[in-house]
Amino acid sequence: MLRRVIAGIAAILFIIAQPTNVTAGCVASDGLSAIPKYRVYQTAIVAVHGWHSSCREAFGGNGDGHLMRILEPVSFFDFSCFEYNSLDTSTRVPDHIFRFMDHLRKLKVNGYKNVLIITHSTGGILAIAANVNAINDHLLKKRDLSSYPKTVSVMAFATPIVGLR
Repeated sequence: MLRRVIAGIAAILFIIAQPTNVTAGCVASDGLSAIPKYRVYQTAIVAVHGWHSSCREAFGGNGDGHLMRILEPVSFFDFSCFEYNSLDTSTRVPDHIFRFMDHLRKLKVNGYKNVLIITHSTGGILAIAANVNAINDHLLKKRDLSSYPKTVSVMAFATPIVGLR
């Protein structure tokens, strides 16, 4: 099953990936959200972990089946992981959503045209809500969407979608 999902991701990326020789330095804003140091491709896979987790726990563990080990041979994308501290009870979910929107804007500033978002659990709620917020800003407040990379797909695994309001 996981291999089929990975094959689907690879097919989507093969269609949209546009290799380039341009590199641009990227700097993480808060030390938690990993933005690729150098841009090689115009497409980034953006991973968002779930509640009480981390990028390493959700996507980069030690098992043979973890996401980065499976995707590594298919190297026509860059990888970014949005990490947030879900254990900090003083930070509300909407704050994480706005930080994720900022993460996406930084990817666009650094030259990424497309993103494929892969999430686990609450990360799916953050990703979907961020995209909905951006579209609402565009439709209701007439804000330009060009400050964000194009979201090609959101793959939400074990996400409590019913919990999104």
